[in-house]
Amino acid sequence: MSIPMGACLVCGEQLEYFEQAKSMTCEYCGKTELTNTACKNGHYICDNCHRKDAVSKIAELVEGVDTTDPTEILNIFMDQKTTHMHGPEHHQLVACAMAVAYKNAGGNIDLEKALPEILHRGEQLPGGICGLWGNCGAAVSCGIFLSVALGQTPLKGEHYSDVNRQTSRCLNAIAEIGGPRCCKRNGYLSIVESVAYTNAVTGVHMTLPERIECKYFERNNECLHSNCPFFPGSTTPVPSSEVAVVGTPAK
Repeated sequence: MSIPMGACLVCGEQLEYFEQAKSMTCEYCGKTELTNTACKNGHYICDNCHRKDAVSKIAELVEGVDTTDPTEILNIFMDQKTTHMHGPEHHQLVACAMAVAYKNAGGNIDLEKALPEILHRGEQLPGGICGLWGNCGAAVSCGIFLSVALGQTPLKGEHYSDVNRQTSRCLNAIAEIGGPRCCKRNGYLSIVESVAYTNAVTGVHMTLPERIECKYFERNNECLHSNCPFFPGSTTPVPSSEVAVVGTPAK
């Protein structure tokens, strides 16, 4: 059957979210766990099953890609049929797009080591945490990228502020636009903030297009349309924060 975008991968019914977690069994792998979401017919797909096909070919998709614009790379990922309109795969795809653009712009990062580490950290972020935790995974994904790029750990002080500030800037931009959720919109918002801040911290010059225009809006039942800065023809401005780097510039 044809499954509507952003809907249940089993039956096509729309998803619903619970204020209190329930025990559900994944229709694909049979794992039972607590979750805050299922479709209206009671079908549940766990995060691992939801994201695995979308992130399985990251290295292959970016082979030979030389752009320094992470939104262009993110679009390559999101254009794949295995990438759903919404889902936890975006919590990994955003950081991978940043890492590849950073490398292409001259950043000191070993993608053979960095991409698997980004995927490992990103897969720990559940779907729906933008509304359930107040901490969108696309924003955290950009913090993960900068942490990996700068070799930051909880015990290092040098760029501790930078990686947390990266995430906070992304969250602020997401909050400025508001909801309901859109993984595409939040991914673009996070990248815009991350490019500005990462460039300032590292001296690397990643680029962005003059205008980011979403081509996925028809697949989103909750699209904000003209209230989204990336909707075609929208005049809503992209939120931006002043770049103030506190700490030691990256070497």
